[in-house]
Amino acid sequence: MSDLGVACFHISPPNSNTAQTYWVLFELMAASLKRVAPKTKLHLLTNSYTNVPNSLSCDDIFINESAKDKEDYFKYLMFEELDCWYKYFEKGANLQNTVLVDIDILFQRDPGVLFDNKFDIGLTYNNDPSLHSFNAGVILVDSYRHCAIDKYFGNLLNHIKNYEMDQQQWYGDQKAMADVLGEYSYEKWYPNVFDKTYDKIRYRFWPVDIWNYSFPLDSKNKPIYSINREAGIIHFKGERKGFMTRYASEVLNIEVG
Repeated sequence: MSDLGVACFHISPPNSNTAQTYWVLFELMAASLKRVAPKTKLHLLTNSYTNVPNSLSCDDIFINESAKDKEDYFKYLMFEELDCWYKYFEKGANLQNTVLVDIDILFQRDPGVLFDNKFDIGLTYNNDPSLHSFNAGVILVDSYRHCAIDKYFGNLLNHIKNYEMDQQQWYGDQKAMADVLGEYSYEKWYPNVFDKTYDKIRYRFWPVDIWNYSFPLDSKNKPIYSINREAGIIHFKGERKGFMTRYASEVLNIEVG
């Protein structure tokens, strides 16, 4: 098996205070990875408009030349993400098994145990029909068959290019992930881990509860803080970000500066 790498896509939002907050989240994510998989390399994937702190805790930085104007690039956040993913693999920056992650996640277990060279792309699926079929916060990429990797990320990019602008900014990545497969409901599979082949690409599917867990919401759609030690990855998406520092400190014993 190839060595494992983790690659996190992030571009800075226009608001400088918000931008600084996200770099704090990156450091928490990096510390959690170091805790469970100290030899795993961490890559930042970003664009040419993002100012990366010199002291950032990562092993390498992949800078994708943005196709958008400086004033507009954040309006195409999802396009920027998928374009960067495609270029990252196309240019050979990655020659190892990789976990693509959002910046707002914490590792509780080593994801390296998931790779066995028997799938090309690993996705986490939702069993709630009100949500997108997949959550793009965690994607597993096995390096064994590079032709399948290039095909998959090329397909995602081709789909999002044809979406309306609002979907190129928000949720277009998750829409493209579903559109590429042409299936939109995975309730019947829950809670199984299963393999399927589509268009000669081998996929493995995990329920989000295991490797992409997020806190539940209350009746007012506010996140409920909870401790889940079984999940391999905790994803603090949306308003859950407000709990990320607390969870890192209280549960993972990560020192928060």
